[in-house]
Amino acid sequence: MVLSFLEKTVLFFIIMSILYNSFRIILIDRIWDKLLSLNMISSNILMIIVFFAAIKNTPMYLDVAFAYSLVGFLALALISSFILKGGRTK
Repeated sequence: MVLSFLEKTVLFFIIMSILYNSFRIILIDRIWDKLLSLNMISSNILMIIVFFAAIKNTPMYLDVAFAYSLVGFLALALISSFILKGGRTK
């Protein structure tokens, strides 16, 4: 599988966004900004999965992307409710 220049450019910017948000998780102190960055990383990984599904013309990857998006949403909702209830401080 040989990627064109445009496809390589798209993947490069998605990976750079993942790296940027990883540094935000490490460097920022506010918990809600960390959750936002974690959600952004999840969305970027989802974009990569859908991107490869479009390149390879395989609908199986779209099923994986759908399951990944459901798991990411549920994890974010559970972590948010855990933080709103006080987290480990109770």
